[in-house]
This record gives sequence, C-alpha cells and structure tokens, in this order.
Amino acid sequence: ALANDDESGPSKKEEEKLSPPWQRHVNENKNCVEKKSNAGTITNEPVSQRPKLYRRTSSASESLRRLSSEFSRRRSSFMEETLELPDTLTGWSVVISGLCSALLGHEMSLQKRLTSPPLIYGQTSDQPLKEIHDQLTNSKDSIFSRPIQPSLFVGTRGSIASAAAYGLAGPGAKDRHIRFRQILTMSSDGAKIALDWELPADTPTNTSMGEKHDEDPEMRKEQFLRTEITQPVVLILHGINNDTSFGYMKSLMRACTNRGWVAVGMNYRGCGGLPLATPRAYNGGYTGDLRTVVLHISARLAEGGKLFL
Repeated sequence: ALANDDESGPSKKEEEKLSPPWQRHVNENKNCVEKKSNAGTITNEPVSQRPKLYRRTSSASESLRRLSSEFSRRRSSFMEETLELPDTLTGWSVVISGLCSALLGHEMSLQKRLTSPPLIYGQTSDQPLKEIHDQLTNSKDSIFSRPIQPSLFVGTRGSIASAAAYGLAGPGAKDRHIRFRQILTMSSDGAKIALDWELPADTPTNTSMGEKHDEDPEMRKEQFLRTEITQPVVLILHGINNDTSFGYMKSLMRACTNRGWVAVGMNYRGCGGLPLATPRAYNGGYTGDLRTVVLHISARLAEGGKLFL
C-alpha cells in the first residue's frame, strides 16, 4: 500500500502548490482558448481571466454610481438642513422682512456711495466762462457744489433709469400749468423745429401794463406770446431717439415751472412728431438749429432776463 501511494505521487492540486510561480504561469496559459476577432486574427485569451476583467469593470462603474448617489444624498440633506423653509405665516413674514431689510440696506449704501457733486468739464480760462463757473461753484449751496443724490432702486442703476425714462409718463396734464407748442422755421434751409412750452401756474403776463391774469389757457398763451418774458427761461434738450413727450422731459420741465421759471423743450429736426423735410438730419455736431432757437428766445426776454440751457 505504501508502495502504491509512493508510485501514485502527489495530486494535481498539490503539484500546482509545489510548483514555482513561472511553472504555474505556464500551466495557466494551457487553459487559454483560441477565438477569432472581428478582424479575422486569432488571439489567445485566458479563460480564467475573462470573468475577472469584466468583474473589475462592473465593480468600478458600480462604485461610481454608489459614490454619486451618496454625494446626492448628502447634498440634499445639507440643503434641507440649511435652507429649511418656514411652515407658518409668521415665519414667512420674518423671512420676507429680513430679505427686504437686507435689500434696502444695500440700496442705501449704494446711494450713499454714488452721492457726490457733479463733475464739470470745460474751458474756464476765458473771463466770461470763469465768472459763470465761479458763480455756480463759489459756495456750498451753489448748484454745482451741492451733492446729487440718486433715487433708490432707479437712480442707483443706469439700466433701470433708462427703462424708467421710457416707461414713466411724467406729470399729468390736468392742472393749471399752461402747455403749448410753437413751430419755428429755420431760415437756412426751411426746416421745422417744434418748441414745447410750459408756463408756471401763476405766470405774470403783461404785468407792467397792470392787466390781470386771465384764467383762460388760450388767452394766457396769446398774452405770453405777445409780451416780453420776465421770468428765467430754461431751454431743455432731449436725448437721442427721444422727444419732449418722454416722461423725464416732462418731469424736468415741471420741476422748473414749480419754481416759477418758464420751461421750453426743443425738439430736434425730424423729432416730436414733425416729419423731416430737409436732407440734413439732427446730430450732436450741428448746432445751427440750437443757435437759432437761442436767438429767438433771447429776443423775447425782458431787460435783465436770463436764459439757461
């Protein structure tokens, strides 16, 4: 029996355990199978390694999915813990009040940062311009020395202010202010220019002759056009692609008339509802129409009258 056991020798598994690593590698290569690829070449692929390769790929993708789901779960739990919404009306009121307070505080700080006196650019070396500049800036209460404070939410942002110029209609027409339009013909080329006047509610017309104020708007208009202008006149120019019907022009004219001044808005040629009847259109470099309007208004001023542009 011992002889038979010695002759039989070790089993196959025991031989694999006792064999060196290079021998085990040779034995594994014997288990390879031949298969054809799509290109028609014959390759050897170990049978024992194929499931392991697929198993590793699947385990890697499974690990990525598990990591992604864990990250999503933790992120959602974090959002729920940090951004928990209130369930009651009182809670919502507190949240909205806090947000409004933060927004108002930001706007007020922005308004404070933008509040400053206007910047003045010009050639003030000439004596007449220097005197005017000194009169407008010689004290803290001068018009060019006082800081300009923009309005909240509108004046603090240029885009909103531009949109408000198109959207807001300005002051209404049902009041005692007299508004009318005057058409001027330019002597150079026959172009039509529209001047929109607005008079204060208590415009003195022909007071030098002792006449009383006429409450009829048409009569006040005729009296104003026939007599000299004793109040200061403010000539206002509109922006590009605008006219005097825009809200910001009406508001500026009303701010002048509320102070007792006469406001007049000049429409460039081709603007304000008048068709362009000349080859020349308006532009910032051509000041011929503006000079003609200034001369026309200056001729109607009383002695010592003032015209502001």
